Amino acid sequence: MPKKSKKLEGALNVDKGFIPCSIAEGDEIYRNGLFHFNIIKMLQFIHQDEGKTITLEII
Repeated sequence: MPKKSKKLEGALNVDKGFIPCSIAEGDEIYRNGLFHFNIIKMLQFIHQDEGKTITLEII
């Protein structure tokens, strides 16, 4: 009898309308498996919203 697949707790949901930010010449990209982090864009976002709370959604 085949095992039933378990739903992973905390699994990611796919946003079909997601459009990644563009990569400009000179941007620092950190690739980690499936994920590509644009360090420059992350730092810009953090500094532009300095003092605001960033909320993470647990699914």
